[in-house]
Amino acid sequence: MGDRGIGSVVEAIRDYLTRHPEAADSPEGIARCWLSGRGVDASVSDVHAALERLIEQGIVSARRLPDGGQIYGAAAAKRAH
Repeated sequence: MGDRGIGSVVEAIRDYLTRHPEAADSPEGIARCWLSGRGVDASVSDVHAALERLIEQGIVSARRLPDGGQIYGAAAAKRAH
């Protein structure tokens, strides 16, 4: 997926978090549950790229799970609004 396609994944994740500010999931779960239900076909690597952009923008934060996995959700400052 090109840069324009990643941009659409970024927008879809941002929109999802606006509607569900307490949501958090793995990249696989985001691709499967958050995006495919909205008609956005994104690979897990596309979701990773989009999440990295959103982390850089301060919109998303990552949390490490006890099993070593990571989940992603709205950054704390964004949830407070």
